[in-house]
Amino acid sequence: MSKGKILTKDIALDFVTRRGRLWELNDFTSINEDAALVLSELSNNLCLNGLKTISERAAQLLTSQKWDLERDGCNPLELNGLTVISESVAEALGQNKWKGGLYLNGLRKISDSAALSISKYQGLQLSLTGIKEISPCAASALAKIKDYDGEWTASLYLCGVKEISGEVAAELGKFKGQGLDLRGLKQLSKTTASSLAKAKAELDLSGLKSISNQVAEELGKFRGRLLNLRGLKSISDQVAEELGKFKGDLLNLGGLKQLSKTTASSLAKAKAELWLSGLKSISDEVAKALSVHKGRYHKRVGLGLSGLKSLSDRSAEFLAVNKKSVALQGRAEEDFERARVRMKTKRQANKKTSR
Repeated sequence: MSKGKILTKDIALDFVTRRGRLWELNDFTSINEDAALVLSELSNNLCLNGLKTISERAAQLLTSQKWDLERDGCNPLELNGLTVISESVAEALGQNKWKGGLYLNGLRKISDSAALSISKYQGLQLSLTGIKEISPCAASALAKIKDYDGEWTASLYLCGVKEISGEVAAELGKFKGQGLDLRGLKQLSKTTASSLAKAKAELDLSGLKSISNQVAEELGKFRGRLLNLRGLKSISDQVAEELGKFKGDLLNLGGLKQLSKTTASSLAKAKAELWLSGLKSISDEVAKALSVHKGRYHKRVGLGLSGLKSLSDRSAEFLAVNKKSVALQGRAEEDFERARVRMKTKRQANKKTSR
């Protein structure tokens, strides 16, 4: 199969009959419309990442696959080999019945009209990770994507975008879907941070290596589901103070390697689930500061410290006060459990003494 470049009906039929492996079709650089019709009967994801061109009709057929959420999940249609698409193909992809993921990660740019057409796609994921820059008009269109039921649960991946203007940020800040991936951004201004913080989604800004106090102040106002800042390796006390005002559901600072007592005290004020999984060790002072953290998301674990290798007796006892909302692993978890047992034994002993 790898010798052919054109995906024909016979090859497609053979693939379907054999239930071929997903990556087998990545070798083909073009596809016949008859082959697209055959493949449209499949319900699993299609990997056609070798295609360099595609006709409007073939695009229509491939996106007309029968789809069921419980059976098929987010199985994507992968067309990552396409570096450009015509207006008609963009329109065909937008008017689809396939509600899984649509991956067009080979595109390096997207016109306003193409973005408007593709934004009509109603599925679980729209991935455009190859796009390097985006206009305000295109951002406005893509920020409006919805899922198969017309609800705001679709995810948009734009992690190839390296920088955005204030106008683009203002449009993307209107995004209300499941997730908005902008991990390609390396820096933010106060204005762009203010706009993006308005997004009602899981916002991935993990490409940021540092942020100013002003940017932290704006991000601290984020009220969406998740703010991913795991690219930060260290933060100042002032930045921690601003992020401690965070009122979203989950704040991911999993890239931090160490915390001071002051920084820990500030972050512990966050009314959200707090991930600090990058920490390998913490002092007793830091453990005590973090033990007052009460934020959690939908009754899940509120404080993520799964990177800790171990805990001192005092640190474990401080954290055990918050025993219902701390995530630990390995030896650190064992240290934590032993502390819980010690504290329980002490409480029982105190009760007997008081009697």
